[in-house]
Amino acid sequence: MKTREELFNRIWQMGLGNGTIDDDEIQGILNLPTQEQLDCPYCHDPFLDLSGVADDELDTGGDSYCSIDENGNMIYGSFSEGYDVSCNEMPIKFCPMCGRKLGDE
Repeated sequence: MKTREELFNRIWQMGLGNGTIDDDEIQGILNLPTQEQLDCPYCHDPFLDLSGVADDELDTGGDSYCSIDENGNMIYGSFSEGYDVSCNEMPIKFCPMCGRKLGDE
C-alpha cells in the first residue's frame, strides 16, 4: 500500500495543475493512512495498551487496561488479584492515538 506521503510526492513531481489528477484521485489520497498511522503500535501489532504498556507487562494485581484489538474494538476493564474482573468491548471507528480509520488495511 502506498502512503499518503508517497502519493503526494508523486503528484508534486508530476506537477500540480497540469490536468493529470482529478478531485476523486485527490480524495482517494486524502483517505489513505500516513506512514505514522501504518506504524502505530496501538492499532497495529503489538497492540499496546493505551497507557503505552504491552499486554504482557500489565500488572494483573490491580491495573486497569484499555487497548484496541485487531478487529477495531476498544477493550477495557480492570484486574483484581490476577483475575479479569471487568472486561468490556466497544466498536470504534478511529484509533484514539493516531486517528487512523480502523478497518483500513
